[in-house]
Amino acid sequence: MEQTQVSTPKFIGGAFIGVAIFSGAIIAMGGQLENADLTPDAPTAEQEARQNLAVQAHRISASSEVLLADAPDSAELAAIHDASVSYEQQLGGVWIPWPSGAPEGYTNPPLSTDPPAEIDEEALLAELQDFSQASLDAAEGLAPADRPTTLSMSLGSRLLGANYAQAVGLDTPMCGAADPVLAGRATTTPEMLNIADSSRQWIETDTARMDPNAREAQVERIAAIDAYIEAVLENDVPDHREAFAAYPSLSEGETYTQVGLENLTGSLITVAADSTSAEEREAVISLSCSLYVTSAERNAALPFPGVESAN
Repeated sequence: MEQTQVSTPKFIGGAFIGVAIFSGAIIAMGGQLENADLTPDAPTAEQEARQNLAVQAHRISASSEVLLADAPDSAELAAIHDASVSYEQQLGGVWIPWPSGAPEGYTNPPLSTDPPAEIDEEALLAELQDFSQASLDAAEGLAPADRPTTLSMSLGSRLLGANYAQAVGLDTPMCGAADPVLAGRATTTPEMLNIADSSRQWIETDTARMDPNAREAQVERIAAIDAYIEAVLENDVPDHREAFAAYPSLSEGETYTQVGLENLTGSLITVAADSTSAEEREAVISLSCSLYVTSAERNAALPFPGVESAN
């Protein structure tokens, strides 16, 4: 399946931009700022959600910088920093009414972009969990075209946290409780059935080549995909699956598992973005997260699993 293209969410309203244009016009005409009301319009719920997410992403990048100072060789921390910067940029950045300083009589709103005073591994993981949940919640009020990107950020932050927790030896459940049955009921389409079945076959190919004593997680993953497929079938969706799915062409260093995961999670995100409830989107993201069972698989999917970056 072709990946969804990431497009910058159009969260910054014309009212915000209009304030800057209006102020500049007043100054150009020799007007006095103290005689003009430069108070920005109250943000819409969508604009406020974007701002909150951008602030959280900025704080995560700042927190990871602090921890990188003590662990400069941590690939996991570097990945968190780079991904959070990408997320902030994708969201349009943290909006500040007067970046160069507010005019007399006005103040820029306070922003919680600084890292916590006592930042540590647990605190950073908590920030990633909070960002994932906030991204999931924000999808409810977004335009349909912007939801896949936001859901991808929710999934990506969980994958980042899972890698970091593993690296520092913490048993933090970043993915949440996977529910393949609910995810299947929420994304029941003939196309999803075909995609899930094809992806499972490709992943099974790599799993069969592994040492039988070292593939427990991979076997459990296949069982989860099977449970998802059965849940889709229970909704009487037309079954046009092929007994043997054609294998995809692989790029250098790419695996069938990597392509299968990209195909399946990208499709799940796309379908979940259309009409699912908050509970169903959580089931989709939790299941998608649980399907990445190694750090290499998670790294290959980051920073925007299931969608292509615009950059």
